[in-house]
Amino acid sequence: MESSNAARHQLETELSSVESEHRLVVAEYRQRIEELSIELRTLQVVIEEQRGSSDEAARLALKLEKERGRLAGPLFVMVVNHI
Repeated sequence: MESSNAARHQLETELSSVESEHRLVVAEYRQRIEELSIELRTLQVVIEEQRGSSDEAARLALKLEKERGRLAGPLFVMVVNHI
């Protein structure tokens, strides 16, 4: 009987140890998930800002091309008239 109580106590101690370790691992995973969630939200904001910058760059490039075309027209006419 005494042997069986000692074995039971040993098993309960091991179970307690495993449960504590499991709680620690779960807490570490939860912390890492939270860190990754924050990083993901930050990256989503950066991507949205870059999309906005990209859209603005495309708009400015189009405006520049229009301006080049507007300026090239009279220049072409001046060159043709001098030939």
